[in-house]
Amino acid sequence: MYEPPPSGKVPKYMYWVIYDPAAKSGEGTSLHSVIVYKHFMTTDGKTFRDTIVAEWIGRYLTLDENYEQVIKIAKYYNAKIFPEINVAGFVEWCKTNNYYSLLQRDNARLQKEISPNSKRSFYGVGFQMGPRSKWWALQRYASWLMEVKKYDPETGIPIFRNIDAIHSKRVLNEIVFYNDTDNFDHTSSMLGLMILIDQLENYKPPQEEDLDDDEWTEPPQYQAPVLIRRRSLLEKF
Repeated sequence: MYEPPPSGKVPKYMYWVIYDPAAKSGEGTSLHSVIVYKHFMTTDGKTFRDTIVAEWIGRYLTLDENYEQVIKIAKYYNAKIFPEINVAGFVEWCKTNNYYSLLQRDNARLQKEISPNSKRSFYGVGFQMGPRSKWWALQRYASWLMEVKKYDPETGIPIFRNIDAIHSKRVLNEIVFYNDTDNFDHTSSMLGLMILIDQLENYKPPQEEDLDDDEWTEPPQYQAPVLIRRRSLLEKF
């Protein structure tokens, strides 16, 4: 965890859980990956924004144990869950166990734009990652990592980018060594995050704790978060 949620009641629409599940229970090389993404900062302007605030990657013996871990994280951050649904099981489990309301709706507009012949999922939540979606998400991920968040006021030179706010060594390592053949669990979640971010462009920051789920407006202009810059693994390149 790199930033805990605010004390007291956590506002809606501040945190989102992206979940890339493993297909089977028991032992295996594929891991369950959870990324907690913060879209808006708190009102004091001194917290993270548009970055990862927590992560979990692992594999319990049963699928139920892994699913329960995802639910615990989502409840702690008062976050909606945006799961990858190529692997069946989690959405149906949530429906059976009365957690369906915790799931974030799919980005059907973008998915249709990327793959015009694709069909919307039965449940209408989460994201599907086919070849075209993966190609789009990889390009968007590269752009997002290098997106400038702060410029030097005198020279106008970029001094802070999204990648500088990533504290996860696992995510940074997967960026450095990524290829199309090996298993990169956190990268899969980050690609799902790119599909979610496209959907969040019309969300507004939480001003009140009792906002209705259907209240969306344009977000405010970006304010740079106050962070201590940490050395990125990519600086050696």
